[in-house]
Amino acid sequence: MFPIFPTTPCSGDVTLAYVNDCHTRAAAVETDQIMRLDRYLWLLFHAAILLCTMANEIEFKPGDVVQLKSGGPLMTVSSVGNDAMTKRPRVWCVWFVKEKGVETKKDGPFTPETLGRV
Repeated sequence: MFPIFPTTPCSGDVTLAYVNDCHTRAAAVETDQIMRLDRYLWLLFHAAILLCTMANEIEFKPGDVVQLKSGGPLMTVSSVGNDAMTKRPRVWCVWFVKEKGVETKKDGPFTPETLGRV
């Protein structure tokens, strides 16, 4: 980096003007460094948001037929988004279960990692 303070006068006298000049230069450098750090942090913050958004993209859309990777009934995706409380990605599905000869509609949220397209 560049020096903050100018070279001292050869005679060794330090005048008030010289001290003020040193303070002015130091303040200018400090302000410049803070502005650079500010820009860097802004870029870093927005890059992190972008990475999180990309990581949380849900590959399912309403109408897709899915099934739990571990098995189970076929389900239809009704909506996708983030859980209101945890802010984590969720896929809401609807399916039917036959109980005692009667089909009952069920629904619920699932994490995208647990589902596979059929």
